[in-house]
Amino acid sequence: LALRQDSFQSFSSGKMNNMITTDVDKTRVVLVYIDAAFVIPVKLVIVIMALHHFFGAALWAGGAFMLIWGNLNQPVFYCSAKRTRVAQKLTDERVRVVGEILQ
Repeated sequence: LALRQDSFQSFSSGKMNNMITTDVDKTRVVLVYIDAAFVIPVKLVIVIMALHHFFGAALWAGGAFMLIWGNLNQPVFYCSAKRTRVAQKLTDERVRVVGEILQ
């Protein structure tokens, strides 16, 4: 990269310093993410291999259980919340009727 003398004079040294510092900082941040993109999958493979060595087939059974339970969790709690709302409405109605009887 070469700059002509007249190009240098259109920028102050402070502005040029800020631009270079900003570029270097952005490059540093990108390098951190690129490093993580390559290191994290390697670490996951190593951890899974170590856990499989330690736990054997139970690792895969536990993983399958977690996937199944994680996917069933939302519908189960949706039905539970729906039943709770119905029970709350019935309780409110019962309290209202009892209140009217006692008056």
